[in-house]
Amino acid sequence: MSSQNQVVLIRDGEAFSPFYFYNSFLREVASYYHNPNNKGKQLSFRLVDCQDFVMGKYRIDPIAIPLLLSLSQQLRLHQSEPIDLELMNVPATNALIEFLYRADFFFVAGDNQNPMFPIGKNIFNFEKKHLGNFAGKQSRPEHKVRCYSLSDEDNLLNVAQTINDEDEKRDWFVEHYSYAVGNHFWPLLQEFASDNILFYVEILSELVTNGVIHSGTDVFALMFSDRFATKFSVSDNGIGFAASLSEKKDSPCYKKQELSELICQKYKMKDDEASRSLLAIFEALYYSMMKNRVGLFDLLISVVNDYQGYIRLHTDYAQVIFSVRMRDEIAQLNELRTKIRNLFSQKNFGLVTENKFYNLMNPVIVASKTAMMDLFHKMWENYNEDVRFSSIRFFPVRFRGVHVEAEISK
Repeated sequence: MSSQNQVVLIRDGEAFSPFYFYNSFLREVASYYHNPNNKGKQLSFRLVDCQDFVMGKYRIDPIAIPLLLSLSQQLRLHQSEPIDLELMNVPATNALIEFLYRADFFFVAGDNQNPMFPIGKNIFNFEKKHLGNFAGKQSRPEHKVRCYSLSDEDNLLNVAQTINDEDEKRDWFVEHYSYAVGNHFWPLLQEFASDNILFYVEILSELVTNGVIHSGTDVFALMFSDRFATKFSVSDNGIGFAASLSEKKDSPCYKKQELSELICQKYKMKDDEASRSLLAIFEALYYSMMKNRVGLFDLLISVVNDYQGYIRLHTDYAQVIFSVRMRDEIAQLNELRTKIRNLFSQKNFGLVTENKFYNLMNPVIVASKTAMMDLFHKMWENYNEDVRFSSIRFFPVRFRGVHVEAEISK
């Protein structure tokens, strides 16, 4: 295929990182489709630009791999065939291809049917002759991209279709994925959360379940640890926060879009796609905060408050980065979340009546909305159009789904 029809993934001297993915790669893919000369043509990728076959430096940040797979799977659905991915195994690229191979990238993204390896999702078409003659560099067996899907096992789709009660269905899938997540990530979780591993396994299982049964898509995940940090990424290409929240019903503890409406009223938010994406992130966090079970909100609190790390949440046209820059606001939210979970525990164990539970919960709900507004205020007041410095980022290209990345320094 002509190079004019190809989009380069990794360029010499520029790491394919989440920052590069959102701020450069997405724009390049969009430009390809907007170019009238490419109308009717199939998109294809070239792994590297290969300007220097010997001394070139090509690197991918491991936690960008789920993002690449998630986007590519979305693009694949618009093509009759898998996306062509041109590989070139030369001295400059050998280490990169070896890393991707040992991380199971080519098995997950290709057409593998060998059950000893991950079953392929037919996202990419590539020449397997380039997958060899490696230097033999060792990598940790835990450093692999994982794909969770209803098609993984014969009974999963049947369970999703036959269990009508949403709570029962969620409990079943969270329990199912807890075993897989624990098996995949336990050794890496020990490196930063040795006393909190089961908590993280439950949260990650919840994120996987959200993507699989609510968004109805594959979920890609990877956790990576080096001498500097432990990082992980969970990405789905489903319906996203806004559509998912629209399906929720009001409850005594949560009123749909109440927080978003308060934010819009106070900050005169624009009624555009970027603003709606931003509001959906905060609304999803508030919804998670008011639930009994642990979830996305608890992940945010733990990463920032317990381990002084940072977490990025992206949906559609917006991304929000939470870090120790918001430590005071997040510490306040942590205190309120502890009260909420304690009240739910008392109710579940019959220590308080239902009426008393709601009487005790009402002032906590009011305080929680105020604390979420304080967090939004802190981030909105420091918004900067230069995405390198802003905790709120807007993008002109839609990347569908929910995408979570976290990093905890050692």
